[in-house]
Amino acid sequence: DITQQQCDAIAMKLNSRPRKRFGYKTPEEMYHGR
Repeated sequence: DITQQQCDAIAMKLNSRPRKRFGYKTPEEMYHGR
């Protein structure tokens, strides 16, 4: 079993990781337009 808190932590890690396909911006930056 996995808790919601664990899911949130995983999502945070994935969304704050820079991506080559986004010009090394994070998905979070792309979504919020920073």
